[in-house]
Amino acid sequence: MATTKNMDNTISVKKAEKKPNAPVAKVSVFIPMSEEGDGAKVDQNEYVTVNGSTTKVPRGEWVEVTVPVFVQLRNRYPNLEGTRGGRRALAEIKNLIMFQTNNDKDDLGDYLPYLMDYINEGYDRLVQAWCGSRVSVDSELYTPLRHDKSQPETPDWTHKAIADWATWLVYRNGSPDKQNRGSVFRSSAEELFRAVKGMTDAQKGITRSEAERAKRYIYNIPR
Repeated sequence: MATTKNMDNTISVKKAEKKPNAPVAKVSVFIPMSEEGDGAKVDQNEYVTVNGSTTKVPRGEWVEVTVPVFVQLRNRYPNLEGTRGGRRALAEIKNLIMFQTNNDKDDLGDYLPYLMDYINEGYDRLVQAWCGSRVSVDSELYTPLRHDKSQPETPDWTHKAIADWATWLVYRNGSPDKQNRGSVFRSSAEELFRAVKGMTDAQKGITRSEAERAKRYIYNIPR
């Protein structure tokens, strides 16, 4: 809280502005039901604890979980599939950024010319975390996104980080209030970058086959 002394010697107290909560990237997972044994019922739930918070994941149905919970589940079940229904096209990422900056429609003219640069910077950071590579016009796989039908070469559930990082860059050079709003999205993006960087190839669902000779990755899980 901030206090201000008024001209009449009274004191005004202003509550600190609460930061908005950025949407959290999630993955849909399905864990088959366990068979009952020895006449006793089996608990048809998985329990995952991350940073002191426990998440219950029911078996036998598709459930949305956060990326850190997904990573823990993949440690238990290496063949576990996660899905967000395919890869997002660039147009969808742009729309998400527009939605996240909805309070600043009047500023569109200021940042719109740089929006593609912001998106590709987020994509580059994601690719670095994903496989240590970089987005480049010379890359055989990770080339810059150019048109609305372009798709990042990482699973759909990672694309929220691209939009979050671009949203942060939109707000970065604005007023303190805008920087404060943007910092929430920066934190969300960095959390996913760290989670992805800490995943093994098996957890990401990456396999190498004949495509390795062409320095390409094939994504099996999640899709």
